[in-house]
Amino acid sequence: MKINKDNAIYNNFKQEIIKDIKEENKYNGWSNYPTWVFKLWADNDQYLYNDIYNYIKQNINKRFIISISIEYLQDIAEDMTQEQYNNKGSFTNDLIGYALNQINYNEIAQAIIEDIKQELN
Repeated sequence: MKINKDNAIYNNFKQEIIKDIKEENKYNGWSNYPTWVFKLWADNDQYLYNDIYNYIKQNINKRFIISISIEYLQDIAEDMTQEQYNNKGSFTNDLIGYALNQINYNEIAQAIIEDIKQELN
């Protein structure tokens, strides 16, 4: 039996499978584990949370708020790891570097910005 790929039922089924695959690759609602764990630490460290939240809140009306927020979050993540590993070449540093590159800073920035906008309204 040949599948008609123009068939609406086939296309809907295909879209649902793609959606399920994308959802399976998420971690606790975030795009991946490194993103989730960074957000978890940021939310549970009161100083860090206040620092991030206040910085983004102060810049909320700037034209490039997403880019500004992403850069700030990246700097924080790098600072947190450099304190312990000091950019020395090692297996551990390679894994940490990989994980840092997997963090979806855009996703985190947008979530924080949305929280701030809801608070301000």
